[in-house]
Amino acid sequence: MFNEGDGIASHGLDQKCVYAPTDAEFQRYCELLGGFFEKFTRWQEILQVKGKKDYEWLELSILRSGNDFSIVPGTSVAKDDLPNKILELRQRIDYSDPDIGHFGASFFIRPGSAGEQLLTDQEDETPLESVKIKVGTQPPVWKGIKVETERPAENPKVVRDYHYNYRAASYDFWGNTLKVSHQYPHPLYGVMTDGMATSLINTIDALIPKVTPVSQQAR
Repeated sequence: MFNEGDGIASHGLDQKCVYAPTDAEFQRYCELLGGFFEKFTRWQEILQVKGKKDYEWLELSILRSGNDFSIVPGTSVAKDDLPNKILELRQRIDYSDPDIGHFGASFFIRPGSAGEQLLTDQEDETPLESVKIKVGTQPPVWKGIKVETERPAENPKVVRDYHYNYRAASYDFWGNTLKVSHQYPHPLYGVMTDGMATSLINTIDALIPKVTPVSQQAR
């Protein structure tokens, strides 16, 4: 393993690390990311079953119904959200090869008014504006995961063109190595630890009800 860039002393993390298959951390990350990929595949299957097709987009919303969550196709702008809206999930397909189970996509998650306290920044519990997750499962094209969160800007006059403060993490497989970054190289991006990424993805996954995949419905 070798490091790139400066360490992040406040969180005990290296800003960028590259791991080889012989590193113990490489195997640990493969298990962690394997769990992430399984969740993203589930999200894609649910979007295919319940989502609304809009050009290259698939879209759905999660509503609170009593003590349960329900899925409705389509999304809305924030001002038109229903009061019981938990979140909306949108997916843009970049490429797909269902025969071998590979796909590349970007997921966009925005909490509704009923979900503002469910998707928060782990450090200070500030409600998130949105979450973007880019995923690729095809090594010749790109295999990896990039996670970004948006939250209200603390000082819009200073931020200027940057409307939100971000946390970001990326996990990129290049050849036989894995490059991990817990912060993008811009001072406005905050650190996203592996624990933060795991908690965020697990929280979103728990808010998306289970449905029967397309492959099982066709039987």
